[in-house]
Amino acid sequence: MFFSSDLNTNSDENDAATAGTDFVTVSMVVTFASNETTIVVPIQTREDEDIEGTETFRVTISDPENDIDEEDSVIIVKILDDDCK
Repeated sequence: MFFSSDLNTNSDENDAATAGTDFVTVSMVVTFASNETTIVVPIQTREDEDIEGTETFRVTISDPENDIDEEDSVIIVKILDDDCK
C-alpha cells in the first residue's frame, strides 16, 4: 500500500528565510510505501554576502491520503549562519 501527499516549501512572517532568495522553493508529490516512515527531499539553499544569522523556513505536507496529525504536517527547517563576518 502506498500513499501520497503534496509537499511544499514556504516562508511566512514568522520565518527569517525568504523563498527564492535564501532557498529554492520545492513543490512536489511525495509517495510513501506502507513500510516507509521517512523520505529525503533535497532543498537547495542560496549563498549571499548578507550577515543574517540563522534563518528558518517551513516544509508543509498537505492533502494526505492517510491521516497525518496537523502538528506533524509542518516541519521547520533552519539554515545555519555561514555568512562572512
